[in-house]
Amino acid sequence: MINPHKLGVHKILQHIPLNAVFDSPAKARLAKAVNIADLRLCAKARAHKMVFDYLDAGADDEISLRRGKDAYSELEMHYH
Repeated sequence: MINPHKLGVHKILQHIPLNAVFDSPAKARLAKAVNIADLRLCAKARAHKMVFDYLDAGADDEISLRRGKDAYSELEMHYH
């Protein structure tokens, strides 16, 4: 059976900067983020829906979610 690995496709693809192509939109969104809500939207766009929903809900018990929000509500972010 012929598969891409036997054809050597992996050797060709290793020279193509695919990470730069696929990570570019995420890095642009991240560079524009100015607050925690923006970072949350970046994570929502980047992560798998099931993973994001699990973490966004506080990872089983919403205690960690509440603690995280409380900790970040005390911080001020200044854009320079």
